[in-house]
Amino acid sequence: MQLVAEQKQKEEGQSRQKSRYDAKILLVDDDLFCCTFIEGVLRSHGYGAVTVVNDGEAAIEATKKICPDIVLIDIVMPKVDGLEYCRWVRGIPEFERLPVIVQTAITRADYIKHAFDAGATDFIRKPVDVNELLSRTSIHIENQMLMRDLIQYQQRIHSELDKACETQRLIMPSEEVQQAITKKYNIDIAAHFQPSSELGGDFWGVENIDDDKMVLFNVDFSGHGVTAALNTFRLHTILKEANLQDKTAGEILMMLNSKICALLEVGAFATMFLAIIDRTSPVLLYASAGAPAALIISPDGNSNILDNAGIPLGVVEDAEYTDCRAAFHPDDVLITYSDALIETEDKSGMFLSEEAVCSCVTDTLHAMQYNKGENRHAVIVLDQLRKLLRVHKGEMPVEDDLTIAVFHRRP
Repeated sequence: MQLVAEQKQKEEGQSRQKSRYDAKILLVDDDLFCCTFIEGVLRSHGYGAVTVVNDGEAAIEATKKICPDIVLIDIVMPKVDGLEYCRWVRGIPEFERLPVIVQTAITRADYIKHAFDAGATDFIRKPVDVNELLSRTSIHIENQMLMRDLIQYQQRIHSELDKACETQRLIMPSEEVQQAITKKYNIDIAAHFQPSSELGGDFWGVENIDDDKMVLFNVDFSGHGVTAALNTFRLHTILKEANLQDKTAGEILMMLNSKICALLEVGAFATMFLAIIDRTSPVLLYASAGAPAALIISPDGNSNILDNAGIPLGVVEDAEYTDCRAAFHPDDVLITYSDALIETEDKSGMFLSEEAVCSCVTDTLHAMQYNKGENRHAVIVLDQLRKLLRVHKGEMPVEDDLTIAVFHRRP
């Protein structure tokens, strides 16, 4: 173990030496003797990429050309002085983090403050002390290298999270799948998915059972981010591999719960609403694992807030789930959603209620006058629900993953 540690330390030391040697240093001073002295010191201590110019205008051109890792610049120079250069370089986004060390013989506090206000990173007193020069140069180059590595790391992480988010969206039904469901079961679908960060713990879906029956569900895992997203992939895989034929909604939840319990971390769980639609029957068979109450709104304005009793998935391995039934007639609309819809606060700390959501959908359907030729009920209802949430929360952010899925039973 000691040999491994020593080898790692040696490699890190070599890496730092290589970074220092490769660092591009721009040295700017109209004093030729001072330039020669500083360049010699830097090169004798391993800095091999030193570019020397003698005024601020040349410094600006050199900065554009070589993109230095650090700039050592005198303040008092003809044409463009060091402070003007600092102001210029801070106005260029590409160089906003470029360390600029100014050299000056004037060390009054107000003068140094003026240099920092112009954009200087640090300063070196003249005449130049070798140890101070090397120390400050080394520190700022190391910081620049670390910052560059951090930015590259963050960019890579964001890129990977973007890909993971896209993968997560792909587990939810595509437009093509939704259209196929509409054609086969005469169910119009519209859905909204919005994670609170790059990745979320929500997802919804539909699955075929046979030529007459389909399953729909809405899932909300505890937590946010990568862990919650991984759990959605786990449950999605279980659903895809499961045989759903001849099972009731409660039996499907029991099967999912028994499998997911062995996979979740301690304290993790999921709420889930699951329903079976039979295109030959006006009855919705459903079960809930502690999910927000789904809603059924009828053309006549009647609303049904469905029973949401049930233990969340992943809490108790042998949990049982009750099958429930609700009327689901032609032109009825079913709304399922994650708790962010009704638990997002407005400015006064108030939540939306199921009744407010029902009222919004009822008003929307009434305004449409139940046009029998209109088959965009799901899309229009979803748009109104999103508008309702925007009006409710105002500028307040939605701090949880939000999923809304609307199902309209076409006549």
